[in-house]
Amino acid sequence: MLTNKALSESYIVEVNEDLLEIQAVFDLAECQASSVGIKIRGINNEETLMYYNLNEQKLLLDCTHSGKEDGVRKVALQAGETLALRIFVDRSSIEVFANEGQATMTSRIYPKQSRLGIELFIEGGDVIVKELTYWNLKDIWK
Repeated sequence: MLTNKALSESYIVEVNEDLLEIQAVFDLAECQASSVGIKIRGINNEETLMYYNLNEQKLLLDCTHSGKEDGVRKVALQAGETLALRIFVDRSSIEVFANEGQATMTSRIYPKQSRLGIELFIEGGDVIVKELTYWNLKDIWK
């Protein structure tokens, strides 16, 4: 989807699949942003956010707008020059692996409607996205 792209504002990929694997790699070496991350966007302002706060050096998973409020999870992460997020999303859960398992998070999500897409977002500056790729996954029950 994206390779070595400088972003200073959001970038949206329209995809409405229920089962996804997402790989996003951010170059933090010269990043001036305060936060970089990914939103799984839904209808009626539903969204699940995974983002890295560069100032606090924390990875956050925010599920407060994912159907049923499930809170915000935080974990300390010294990402260094690169932040690589591998995210698995299905109908009712999300799993996040940062920098090859240096930090991991999981949560239940409860979307009421279809998904609208994946959104890369940046707050307070710009960042180079080394890679953004996603794959549709097959349902093992079908």
